[in-house]
Amino acid sequence: ELWDGAALFCPAEDDRAVADAIAGVLGDPALRARLSAQAEGRARRYTAQTMAEGVMALYRRLLGPSAARRPARL
Repeated sequence: ELWDGAALFCPAEDDRAVADAIAGVLGDPALRARLSAQAEGRARRYTAQTMAEGVMALYRRLLGPSAARRPARL
């Protein structure tokens, strides 16, 4: 769901579907521009730093008070 609206999806083992998706993007400049803009915006929002901070926050919540004694940063 993270890339919904910013990417085309098809079964990786379906060579025809993959080829059709690539051909569709190559042949449709408007689709290519829309997907590119959406993907760029998502990539800015979901940086490696953001993901790492989210994982650390989850670990802190799961560990409870004992997490307070651990470093807050990676």
